[in-house]
Amino acid sequence: MGTFKDEVNKKICWLINKLGTIVEDIFFPSFDTLIEKTFNIKFTKLMTRLRKPNVMEIDILGIHDPTKRVFIVEVKATPDRINYIDIFEDRLKMFKNIFEEYRNYDVIGIYAGMSMEKKTIDELSKRGMYALVVKGDILEIVNKNIEPKIY
Repeated sequence: MGTFKDEVNKKICWLINKLGTIVEDIFFPSFDTLIEKTFNIKFTKLMTRLRKPNVMEIDILGIHDPTKRVFIVEVKATPDRINYIDIFEDRLKMFKNIFEEYRNYDVIGIYAGMSMEKKTIDELSKRGMYALVVKGDILEIVNKNIEPKIY
């Protein structure tokens, strides 16, 4: 029975991780087009699942070398948890120390979910982070008029 329970737990963990990557896979293909239309920025480089093992993982990273800006996207299957925003904000603050090649870049945070409650969008706006959701069949930053916090 113990072995069966361990196997079930492993499969549940695998499914939870897979759900997260499925949601990331929904956002990644259209992200550069969204940023280009919204902010008139064409990324120099766009990456997904950028990792420093045992330190940090970035879901989506867009780099715009001409303006020395980095857009970091955190994609959540269940985005309406304030502690997730806290963790993301901590990652934004630590990013330049971990990825030293971007030390001279401005870091801008975008928090993404399939949908998002108004209270979550309001919290992100208050903190200077963009809120990205799926509207119909397109991605949309729903609070694009905020003054973004630069990390």
